[in-house]
Amino acid sequence: MPKEPWEWEEADLKFLITTQEPESLTLDYKAAGALAKDNAKRDEIRKDVSAFANSTGGVIVYGIAEGATAGIPATLDGVEPAQFSSEWLEQVINSNIAPRIQDIRIKSIPLSGPQAGKVAYVVAIPQGHTAHQGPDKKFYKRYNFQNVPMEYYEIIDAMNRTDSPRVEIEMGLTDRDPKYHPTNNTITGSLSVKLQNTGERVAQAVSVQIWVPDGYIGAYSNANHLSLQRGTRIPRNGQNFRGYIYYHKQPHGLFPLFPNVSHEVFDGNYAFLRMTLHRDHEEIAKNDYIIIEVYADNAPVNTFRKSIYELFFGAL
Repeated sequence: MPKEPWEWEEADLKFLITTQEPESLTLDYKAAGALAKDNAKRDEIRKDVSAFANSTGGVIVYGIAEGATAGIPATLDGVEPAQFSSEWLEQVINSNIAPRIQDIRIKSIPLSGPQAGKVAYVVAIPQGHTAHQGPDKKFYKRYNFQNVPMEYYEIIDAMNRTDSPRVEIEMGLTDRDPKYHPTNNTITGSLSVKLQNTGERVAQAVSVQIWVPDGYIGAYSNANHLSLQRGTRIPRNGQNFRGYIYYHKQPHGLFPLFPNVSHEVFDGNYAFLRMTLHRDHEEIAKNDYIIIEVYADNAPVNTFRKSIYELFFGAL
């Protein structure tokens, strides 16, 4: 499964170049020269970042130059970290964008070979919870791989995002075995998926789609609490998964999820799902991800990922 942008390494950037991954509404490449300390360049950085936040979020990679074809990555040209640090970039982004965009992540990736000593910066920008104004007091969005001014109704729509509930996921394991079983070399634990409404609006109807890579499921029980999508396997993005759907508070009826309220999907009585990891699959498990998609009223789909390895052993 693909990594999150803040997990990328140099090999991932080279893969983008090798596969000629084009720019899109959620991906933009910037050569090292895009970072400069004059006002025009700094304002362009803020304009780019605010446009992503005003749209659906996305990733800007500083340190990849395009070739003869616009929007197609060609080479890693690298950024001098002594001249333009990640702290400097963060400070530029956080100034003159109103309101400030929360939860931006900047990953500094050291480069090798001819670019040794230089870095690339991967800037992961979430969708904003409101509209964000650029340095020139205008609102921008991503359109046809460019940043263009927003229409009035688009600004109002973005500002009204706070009218949608925001349901987050906390994912982990409970009842995990302390170590691998000496006979079958497996370790098990019960999947825990906790919903929390972190927004200011009541979520009237919440459904959760849980995708678990095939090969890691042990025992399960749904007792009508979960609806298992039956069949041997479900293909998704070139990999086979087991799919589960949870409707909040089913089978007793759909109940709202109030702000600042948490709810455990697998309560251990009506439903549980045992995860199993074989010792020989530890390395593979680092690149196999559980994917959870949360649907809450009119809010955009909220997607969460965690590797099987991190689920069992914590962050890499």
